[in-house]
Amino acid sequence: VAYRSKGGKMRFGMFAKEPLRDILAPALMSVPTLILYGTKDWMAYNGVEDDIKSWVDSGADVRVERINGGGHNFFIENPSDFHTKVAGFSEETNRSCLEA
Repeated sequence: VAYRSKGGKMRFGMFAKEPLRDILAPALMSVPTLILYGTKDWMAYNGVEDDIKSWVDSGADVRVERINGGGHNFFIENPSDFHTKVAGFSEETNRSCLEA
């Protein structure tokens, strides 16, 4: 869930004006989705676990990966792990599309 204050500034501890889960839910049913979090991210990873379970139970292809040692900017803090996870997801998705 992304946290944004009324003025549009990101602030720790603020609640989402428009939770990402409400925006993503309809699209997840038709597009394979990879959600990434850093292992040191300030955003609450465990808060989205119930949402992901319900999306998967509804038939969505949603996966969550954690980037080792990364915070909120994990793609900068651990680019190797980021690229490995994104490339792996992309390869798996392409392979499953070709087999279908």
